[in-house]
Amino acid sequence: MTDCLTTYRLSTGAAARLNDTYEPMAKKTSGLRNADLKPHPGEAQIVREALESQRERLNRQIAAARPRVIVTLGNAASRVIASFAGAAVSGKLTQDGYGRPSIVTLAGIELSWIALVHPATPTVWQRRHQAWLSGQGFTF
Repeated sequence: MTDCLTTYRLSTGAAARLNDTYEPMAKKTSGLRNADLKPHPGEAQIVREALESQRERLNRQIAAARPRVIVTLGNAASRVIASFAGAAVSGKLTQDGYGRPSIVTLAGIELSWIALVHPATPTVWQRRHQAWLSGQGFTF
């Protein structure tokens, strides 16, 4: 298991908790610093950063693991893998063909790639994922 980026980014919920819970406590407690985390990047920024600065690390991980199957979660990860594989498609998830394996070559290894939604995806995609699981799920 890996991630496109190596640093944690601040979600909206976590930012709210830092502002209303941690920051007031940090002001009253000696030695506690203010929180200093970058905001969560959008999909395009994740893809851009991964392609610019994480390609070597991700390829090393894939080469070391030598997987037969790789599963991506979310559009950003799917777009990154599509780019690494030189795929003819953008990698952006679509309703049609959702969860259908593709054969790609990554880090010199031919493998089956399955692009799925991220667990925090909007409800419409959660329903599509549930329908996929109910209808077929993982098949090779």
